[in-house]
Amino acid sequence: MMDDKPPATAGPGLARAAALIVALTLVSRGLGFLRDVIIAWAFGASAATDAYMVAYTFPYFLQSVLGVALVTVMVPVVSRYLTEERREEAWSVSSSVVNIMALFFALVTVGGILAADPLVRGLAPGFDLRQAQLAAELTRIMFPSLVFVGVGMLLSGVLNAGWQFGLPALAPGMANAVMILAVLLFGSRYFIHALAWGTLAGFAAFFWTQWPGLKRLGFGYRWRWEFRHPEVRKVLGHVPNVVFAVAVNQIYLAMNRFIASGLAPGSITALDLAFRVINLPVAVFATSLSTALFPAFSRQAARADLEGLGASTLKSLCALMVIMVPLSVATALLHEPLVRLIFQRGVFGSAGTALTGTALFYFSFGLAGLGAGLLLTRACYALAEVRVPTLAALASVGVNAALSPLLAQSLGHGGLALANSLAATVNAALIFYGLSRRLPALRPCPVLATLARALGACILPAAMVSLGLHFWPARGLGPAALALEVTLLVLAASGLYLAVARAMHLPGIDWLSRLRPGQRSW
Repeated sequence: MMDDKPPATAGPGLARAAALIVALTLVSRGLGFLRDVIIAWAFGASAATDAYMVAYTFPYFLQSVLGVALVTVMVPVVSRYLTEERREEAWSVSSSVVNIMALFFALVTVGGILAADPLVRGLAPGFDLRQAQLAAELTRIMFPSLVFVGVGMLLSGVLNAGWQFGLPALAPGMANAVMILAVLLFGSRYFIHALAWGTLAGFAAFFWTQWPGLKRLGFGYRWRWEFRHPEVRKVLGHVPNVVFAVAVNQIYLAMNRFIASGLAPGSITALDLAFRVINLPVAVFATSLSTALFPAFSRQAARADLEGLGASTLKSLCALMVIMVPLSVATALLHEPLVRLIFQRGVFGSAGTALTGTALFYFSFGLAGLGAGLLLTRACYALAEVRVPTLAALASVGVNAALSPLLAQSLGHGGLALANSLAATVNAALIFYGLSRRLPALRPCPVLATLARALGACILPAAMVSLGLHFWPARGLGPAALALEVTLLVLAASGLYLAVARAMHLPGIDWLSRLRPGQRSW
């Protein structure tokens, strides 16, 4: 059985955990991109894929929002029990939550299948009758996946609390692999329905992949329904607030689909594909770092070490911004070559590239806000502070709702992406403000200084990329030459950025360089 205790300082353990999560997340996301490439190759940006994206909204929204919310509220509780060597009570509380939520997910699934037609009409009122019927059919196929991923995310929380990160990070890759096989084996025969069935099978694989880790942890499942247990009530009581805060990005996407259903055909697909591209660095860096830090944050909060928690949050946020700022700049500059390289093949042609590239350009402005919001939210939940993320999410949804129709008038679907970016930045800023009132060490000046210096360090690399695109136009290149150009530009710009950042002594760069095996402190 593996050790379920994180190191006291979280230095070496955090480095190893973060490195493992980053590596496995890259594998999973790589398979996710391959999945999207194959879907684009097989089906293009069409009315059928728009119907699939709308149908995917319901199970994915509930899975990602409820699942992530439950992971978020469970990790501090289970971490505290394991730290106090109260393993039996940890498994009893975990089993009760799993049982209660599995029943809830099953009931929601039945309701979703029965109400598929009105759900589709409400989300995509611009669909014609045939497209709406297709979306409803796909919704009924995929809705049962809610049970697999909802419970699977709960199991991820138990594993993370036990300082096991490998299988939870690998499980999404297994889901993507199953979906890829479904399209390759059955896509031409059963068209878009094969993708829907593959999605359901993939989410089942997500669930089963994590069971070996539970056995290694020593998790003992119990048929318990302890509704009155104080920790069970605490977990379930916090869920509504956490759900709304976690749901903010999905709410943005739902608003996008609602408005984009009346725009040019393929706009919904373009927004979804572009968001998946922009979400890659968020998942690889922000999610990986936040996942590795969350148990350590929870331990600091349990010890009432607010000074230490504030300092840890500030240092990790600065380090994250040093990564996310150049990625945002690079994505904005390379939006069209990236989309061409990833998606343009088969049925997905230059029109789809133009639509998706425009959305990606405007999404890039919110990359730092997305990453910061994720990290700061984890620090809030380590403190059992649920009001701050909830109120910040409410405000950001209002910003998005106000800006989306206005910006869509002048920028089309690109305006929807820009509204999302601005709303995500507002969300992160408000969480930072609320959290800083609990953690005095979390001060805005170091973060703003890091952002400004990171932008300054991007000037020379950005100029290099711009010149490269000018003298080596991406539009005239074949796939191999385009891949070579993008790779060379990214590597050269990355090396130059790191050199400049080190010369400028960016605090995030210094912190990251110390975060390695053998280092004994933050």
